[in-house]
Amino acid sequence: MNLPSRRLALAITLLSIIGLAGCKSIPRPDGSVVGPFHSPKNIRATPALPHSVARVVVLPVAGPADVSHEALNAVGAAFHAEFTRAARAELLVLDGDRLQRLAGERRMRATEPLPDRFLSRLREHTAADAVLFLEVTSYRAYPPLALGIRGRLVTTDTQETLWACDELFDANLAAVRNSARRHAASPAPQPGSPGDLTYTVLQNPDRFAAYVAASLLRTLPAR
Repeated sequence: MNLPSRRLALAITLLSIIGLAGCKSIPRPDGSVVGPFHSPKNIRATPALPHSVARVVVLPVAGPADVSHEALNAVGAAFHAEFTRAARAELLVLDGDRLQRLAGERRMRATEPLPDRFLSRLREHTAADAVLFLEVTSYRAYPPLALGIRGRLVTTDTQETLWACDELFDANLAAVRNSARRHAASPAPQPGSPGDLTYTVLQNPDRFAAYVAASLLRTLPAR
């Protein structure tokens, strides 16, 4: 091989090495920034929340027998916090003892027949204009986390359904993982804070429930 050919071969080799090194140094896109993201789809809602709905009472979260009361209460706490943050209406949380006195049950599902005059009695005792039923339909407390929620917002006078959802958030899906991490990253960390901790939302059932609550309650009718 003559000298020009040797130089050309060497140049091609060097360019190939530089190209491979460059490819290896390109970071993978962060899914929590670029997506894809999960959007709740099984939602039914009125165009707007009536001005007459000023106070909403939230019942204890119901769920299957294999989900502990502690887990159901933690899901309820996440929804209470996110509902308050959404500022759609004044929130009143009804505990199991008070619900037992009103309806003879500590937890209720909106899909089951309601006790006679339950909504009118609830209105009389709490002055609530609407009631929010919440039910855990699926729950996996170990990674990949999963949380299914069925919810319904009903007026206590006319029994009109203002909002309803039936959605499963499964961290097996990349879109759910990305959305959960995006939620965990907001607001952005302050300078000097630890590195990326958004992955912890995919390991902590309470933080994951907060993401689920925020995602669903964003679909509530606006004022």
